[in-house]
Amino acid sequence: MSSDRILEIAEHLAAADGEQDADLHRWAAARGIWEEIHENERTYRDLGEELKKSHVYVYRYAKCWEEIKDTYDSESSLPRFSAIYYSAEVHGENYRGKAKDGSEKDEAKAESDDKKADEPDPRETATGWIASADAALGKLSEHPAAWAFLTGDDLKTLRGLPGRARAVLKEIKTKASAGDR
Repeated sequence: MSSDRILEIAEHLAAADGEQDADLHRWAAARGIWEEIHENERTYRDLGEELKKSHVYVYRYAKCWEEIKDTYDSESSLPRFSAIYYSAEVHGENYRGKAKDGSEKDEAKAESDDKKADEPDPRETATGWIASADAALGKLSEHPAAWAFLTGDDLKTLRGLPGRARAVLKEIKTKASAGDR
């Protein structure tokens, strides 16, 4: 039964993208996710991998159903999915409708931001850090006029970069040879 439910959840999630009855599909997916987690004792991460969604996404959908399951009696009694999904109960107290600058965030913008939040910020990954360092050094080498504005601390940091890079590469090589990688 679990694999049938997974297929059903995936179909609802796919149907919810851009369809007029998206709310009904989102609620059906939320209910299925909640049931899968609670009845089959699945982890959010495991179910997320199977659905090709993040564990946070799966958690939030399950939390949405948790919030309304005791008052649900028919499809017509369901609140707008986004109203629950973007609530403080689902996203946490600091989230509800606030942009980074503290202004109110509209639901379309919040939904767009949340889809982005399901993916890791590429700047906060090892690949992103390397790309940022490479881009920064590239800019610095392309703009020699900026060199005059480098402080003593900037020069000290710049001088230390090759040694730090070698140390990281050495550690990677050590772990790879030990079978950790």
